[in-house]
Amino acid sequence: MLQAGGLSDICNAAGMEVALDQRFQHGAPTRISRQEDRASRRCGMLAACHAELDGWCNQPANCPHATRGTLHARFDTTDRDHPKAWRCYATDTLSADRQSYSQGSTYCTRNSQLLALLQQCEGEDRHAHIGVEVSPTGETVRASASASAALDYPGTSDDASATGLFDTWLEQCAASAPRCSCLQHGTHEGSVELVLRHPAVAFFIVVAEAEQAEGLVSRLAAHNATNAYVMHTDLARRGALPLRNDVLNPRLGRLSALQALQTSNEFFDLQLVHASAVPSLLRPSPAEARSLLSLAATTLLLLPRGTAAASWRAALPALERPVPRAEDVVAAAAPLGVKVVAEGCTAGGRGLRGVGCATRVEEALLVRLAWLTRLTLHHLSCWEAPRCHDRMYVMSLVQADAPADGAAWARRVPALHRVEPHGNWPPGTHPFASVAEAVALRGKAIPFATGGANLDTLVALRLHRTHRARLAAQFLAIPVGRDMMLWNIVAGREGAFAIDQEGFVYPDGGVPWERRAMPYCLTVRDCYEKPLGTLCGLPYTAPGRLYGAALTSAAAELFAAQCDDARRPYPCPNGCRASYEECHNGAGAGAGD
Repeated sequence: MLQAGGLSDICNAAGMEVALDQRFQHGAPTRISRQEDRASRRCGMLAACHAELDGWCNQPANCPHATRGTLHARFDTTDRDHPKAWRCYATDTLSADRQSYSQGSTYCTRNSQLLALLQQCEGEDRHAHIGVEVSPTGETVRASASASAALDYPGTSDDASATGLFDTWLEQCAASAPRCSCLQHGTHEGSVELVLRHPAVAFFIVVAEAEQAEGLVSRLAAHNATNAYVMHTDLARRGALPLRNDVLNPRLGRLSALQALQTSNEFFDLQLVHASAVPSLLRPSPAEARSLLSLAATTLLLLPRGTAAASWRAALPALERPVPRAEDVVAAAAPLGVKVVAEGCTAGGRGLRGVGCATRVEEALLVRLAWLTRLTLHHLSCWEAPRCHDRMYVMSLVQADAPADGAAWARRVPALHRVEPHGNWPPGTHPFASVAEAVALRGKAIPFATGGANLDTLVALRLHRTHRARLAAQFLAIPVGRDMMLWNIVAGREGAFAIDQEGFVYPDGGVPWERRAMPYCLTVRDCYEKPLGTLCGLPYTAPGRLYGAALTSAAAELFAAQCDDARRPYPCPNGCRASYEECHNGAGAGAGD
């Protein structure tokens, strides 16, 4: 598949333009090798596809910048160092040869649309392609025509093992939707390579040890891999305070981080479990297995041979059994069905090279959710908050959505419904207790999409400081809406973006900072300072209480690497500024995505 700055870059990589020009210029025989003929035809086909992508970009309905001049479809990055993706770039943003991104913000990110158009164009020549890969060192490696013939087109791998299918599904997930997400537990020496090989997937990696987190963040930074987020949390860790919810925690016990994830509104396209690196997942209880598998449509379990694999195989059939509330309230809140769709771990498999399938990890199970009904809270930090929303939701995935062919990929997005009435009930007064009772009270459907995780979840799971600083800087660049609380800010592969502003997004230079906003954050300013303060490491404050000078000091510490003047600590799109308000005063903010 065409995955590079431009067409000539690819054809030069195959040596075709130079070699063929020299043959004909110097009177060489016109007969060419089968390899050269195949590469030549491939370049011709790519030229036609590239022209089709350029034409699509130059329609104003597809990218508004088309009204200002010629646009070019390129697979490249941005002025904010986003991961490479298909974008429509203005001529003045490209290098002199127009093959790669250089500078500026006149572009439109249209990865899913351009990728779908490219796949359709290339459909008749899927296997003899000249590909571009990312090496373990992060360098671009262009394959020759003969080598690329052996590369699989995304989604066409012949490897039917659990690891082979999982790698194929990562590619297909990224190609089939604007955003794709993978929750990963534990890490391995192959983890960075996996992130680099799938730049269109957002990876959310939870590790138990601080040293592991530091090492992983450092290696990701060395490769400028911005599509991964690292959290330092032991899934068995208990919350500092009891979850205050009479439905999910009537006895006011302290829930584990894994239970908190189950009771949150998070749901991922895929999930990867390095059980050897997560002791609590080596031999899980049925409740722990249920909590884990409820978090994603598909889960790959990488297991050391022996008692760990046996424990998981024994736990899976028991998940179909309904759990009485009297036995386990949290487990009873997530009835589900699962199916093992593949087994086996391919040594050195595509995309999972270096994971250790032939050594420490010797067994693999690929598990798909058949169906799911999950009773959830408003956001994850309710887990250990002194007070929280009492609103609750039903998340459901129906069995009819599961593909009949176990080896086939299908993107499955759960429905999310509010439980009515949706007011904030006083503690202990919800008019329901069981999942069945909540389902009967389902009301308004809430727009829901996979492909990311909200910042409330990431911070509650102890997002690494480096990644917290990156997201905080991106938060400053997002147009201000009426409710910028962290559960309304989502991290995806390209960074942070806002949801659920219900049409109240204010133009730069016209933000009504003192306008009344929400009950839990009284004004627009309050709803902006609270999440920014949390990202900067400050404790949550009561409604209406602002941080004052403490916020500026915390910002100066967090953004020290970006803004070296403590008097101007905020890395706004228009440069380092003295206040966050200056990020939104209309003075030179860039366009970009």
